[in-house]
Amino acid sequence: MVAGARTVSGFPLLANDPHLTFRAPSIWNLVHLESPDGSVIGASLPGVPAVVIGRNEYLAWGITNSGVDVQDLYAMEGNATHYKHSSSPTGWLPYRIRRETIQIKRGHPREVAVRESIYGPVVTDTDATAKALLGDDLKAEYVAAPAAPLSLRWVSLERNDTTVMAIFAMNKAKTWEEFRDAQRLFVAPSSNVVFAARDGTIAYTMNGKVPIRSRGHTGYMVAPGTGAYDWQGFIPPKHLPSVVNPERGWLVTANNRVVSDAYGYPLGGWRDDVSGYRAKRLTELANGTAPVSAATMAAWQLDDTSLLLRDPRMQKILGSIRNLDERAEAFRRRMTNLDAAGGWDGTMAVGSETASVFQLFFRALSALAGPTLDLADRDAGEQAYFRNPQVVLDRVEAEGVDTFVETAFAEAVAEGSRKRWGRDLHTATFEHAPLHQAGPLACLADRSVPHGGSFYTPNAGGFSMGSEKLWNTYGPSYRQIVDFADLNGRSVFINPMGQSGCLGSKKYDNLLPLWAAGEYLPMSMARNASSEQLVLKPVA
Repeated sequence: MVAGARTVSGFPLLANDPHLTFRAPSIWNLVHLESPDGSVIGASLPGVPAVVIGRNEYLAWGITNSGVDVQDLYAMEGNATHYKHSSSPTGWLPYRIRRETIQIKRGHPREVAVRESIYGPVVTDTDATAKALLGDDLKAEYVAAPAAPLSLRWVSLERNDTTVMAIFAMNKAKTWEEFRDAQRLFVAPSSNVVFAARDGTIAYTMNGKVPIRSRGHTGYMVAPGTGAYDWQGFIPPKHLPSVVNPERGWLVTANNRVVSDAYGYPLGGWRDDVSGYRAKRLTELANGTAPVSAATMAAWQLDDTSLLLRDPRMQKILGSIRNLDERAEAFRRRMTNLDAAGGWDGTMAVGSETASVFQLFFRALSALAGPTLDLADRDAGEQAYFRNPQVVLDRVEAEGVDTFVETAFAEAVAEGSRKRWGRDLHTATFEHAPLHQAGPLACLADRSVPHGGSFYTPNAGGFSMGSEKLWNTYGPSYRQIVDFADLNGRSVFINPMGQSGCLGSKKYDNLLPLWAAGEYLPMSMARNASSEQLVLKPVA
């Protein structure tokens, strides 16, 4: 967001585009809600009678994932009915047993017992449960054999979850103080929240319950469930990262690390898969552009520039490659002559063959990083790809694998030099659940469109590194730009896919071409802005 002192109009601007897995139907719905308490417009989740991201008549907000670690696994010691824990005078506590009924297609319902410790459910019991339910139909690799039962402590399983109350309070807030107080009700997921208001205030805050771990417990490894490594409460909301009206006149958050090592509480969780490249690129744009307009912010949202290319270690690797044929050498020079005529600046634009070559080259390098598998990549198979550039580039430098690097680059040129990024490779794919799994029916429900970007660009285009065509599987799930110079006349938003989940509806996918083209819809609360209205009336 940008303060009025840095904008063309003199009023604040706020933009947001949370990056999530692409889905058909869309994750979000565009909604305009009116009630006696006021009006609000933006994006909501199906079934939620409030706006999760958007604006009212006084203020606007955006949300992205904070990335902090709010889960821990504990190894339990004991027997089937009791476990050891220091909080009990006897040193033992009983498992709480909760029974659930599982409906079986073309079969009889089955009742399963769920054990819960002081931390939460014993998640490793699910393996035995699945085996009992599915028998020989369960693949062997899905059944684990842990040395001890593992119990999950997770903020999202807290019994007193007031997150919905927080969202309602955000919708009704009229000032930064009211909005800040609403964040204190937020439990999960912990989020980075950006804020702007008509009075000129801009702000950032982290919300949600963030655990305070015992000394020596980082959360990265399984801990003994004896009480020695229990959480020591939660970070007080007033101590969570926050800033109001910074002197520089703008704020950027792009799933990057938001605190330094001097911050008083260890937050954990940040793998920083994008190495801060997106935040750094947005910072470049914010520092280099003044004054800013809504059109400027739209260009920032759609920016496809990857700073991975400019990373000094990547340039060192590219500069060291030798023994290439004429065509491959031309691509290498294009990637190293960043500012020269004919050079490439790292823009992962739709149609770019250089972008295809570069990303295929980095994928080959990422296989060198070690055995750590990107668990979100269902297409990776047995090959391990590590998408964190810090780890990948450090490993390549340390190994000094010149011959491998040269071969990898030559092969990337051979494969990618005739493939257009965003079209032949990296097409944005919106899969229907569950019809995507239904063979021939997938072609009726799935959708795909050209899309640029990568993991490391403001216009995010995350993809499956293990897939042959690098399918673009996540990115901007919603875009909004709020202009306080004229909230109804200049504010815009867009949702991929459409407003309907019905395959036969024209509104199933009518917004997808607009989203792909970087276009928006008016974010107006004027009565004539919508072609259809849904009125909810309470039952008498």
